Amino acid sequence: MTAPTAQLLTLSASSPDALESLTDRVCARLPGLGDDEFAALADELRAEPAAPWRRVLVETGADAAARRLGRRDPGRVLTTTARPGRPVVWMFSGVGDHYPYLAAGLYLGLPAFREHLDTCLALLRRDHDLDLHQVLHPGGAEAAAAQRRTPDLAAVFDRRAGTEEIHRTEVAQPLVFAVQYALARAVGSLGFTPSALLDYSVGELVAATVAGVFTLEDALRLVVTRARLIADLPPGGMLAVAAPVGDVESRLGDGVVVAAIDSPVLTVLSGPPDPLAATGDALTGAGIAVRRLPTEHAFHSTTMTPVVKPLRAAVAAATLRRPRVPLLSNTSGSWLDPGAATSPDYWARHVTSTIRFADNLAEAWALGSPVLGSPVLVELGPGRTLSQLAAAHPGRPPDGLVVRTLPGAFERTPDRTVLLEATGRLWAAGIEPEWPRLG
Repeated sequence: MTAPTAQLLTLSASSPDALESLTDRVCARLPGLGDDEFAALADELRAEPAAPWRRVLVETGADAAARRLGRRDPGRVLTTTARPGRPVVWMFSGVGDHYPYLAAGLYLGLPAFREHLDTCLALLRRDHDLDLHQVLHPGGAEAAAAQRRTPDLAAVFDRRAGTEEIHRTEVAQPLVFAVQYALARAVGSLGFTPSALLDYSVGELVAATVAGVFTLEDALRLVVTRARLIADLPPGGMLAVAAPVGDVESRLGDGVVVAAIDSPVLTVLSGPPDPLAATGDALTGAGIAVRRLPTEHAFHSTTMTPVVKPLRAAVAAATLRRPRVPLLSNTSGSWLDPGAATSPDYWARHVTSTIRFADNLAEAWALGSPVLGSPVLVELGPGRTLSQLAAAHPGRPPDGLVVRTLPGAFERTPDRTVLLEATGRLWAAGIEPEWPRLG
């Protein structure tokens, strides 16, 4: 028996009282509707002209929708006032949060995503002898979409014996690039466009490609080259540390450096295995929580220095163009200068530089204004790591909106449901999609 398909209900009216009346009328129609009738009602609501006061709900059955709408369930029903023109910032993550079966539901149900992911995977196979289909979707997309994700307790409690294939550097970086690039193109096909781009580590290459700095072919070549150069380096590791950078720096072991400043209270360290482990023990002994990240190498540290020269040569062989969309630089923490965007030196040094993501978020949240409203930050990647950092950032305005587009590794929420929730939240904020392309 086929499981019910989630539907997005969109309600809008010219005033709060009118929205309440409309909600009551919709609630009266919902009980007893079959799946096809429920879908038809969702289509009917989306066809109505959009008004300023908006309410959205994603639900898999009409009866459940009636209950949630009837009590205005605050955990599932979003009610807000649309502000057309709000700045929209797309966020692209680095490696670590990806997993087998990632985006299989979108691959089957969103043609634009499938088209662009297939293009990336075909280029990786043709030009770089790298076949990632089975790594990403073991047994095929249909089997992957049907697979109900269950928590990997070894991963949850940081007790995996070794590195999974999907987390090996030479696999992880091109795979994450391909998924995020395809998702960006698919979201763009739905009518959403970014005002700016925000990124994390290898996600900056995705952002630069979306912004037009690199062609897709050049970007894939650089991602593969970067990953293979790093894979040949001695092993290393990374630790997420729940403390401000100032509380951590004095406790670093030999060769251990600050790789990223994710927030005022979250720092990422990078270094050789033994000194990193000793640093982790010292921090734990001082009452500071640490977590090992799923990586084989010490990214964004001096360990990456041997990669810089050959990576610079690889970037110099590409055609670089000035970005068409403003993007933030991990290395400066501020906006990427167009001259730096076309500099091979910038992209080569990126692998050794500290990621200043907290500063990037401050810049992104500052894009709002009384006229335009507060920014909307959209994470185009698995899970909610960047979304959580964005939501907790002290620069976030009270009405700053954070949206994610894919479930995390340990969630059972279907891909379609998460994307519908994202689309509904964006529509409620005043950002109009092209509904027919959503499917």
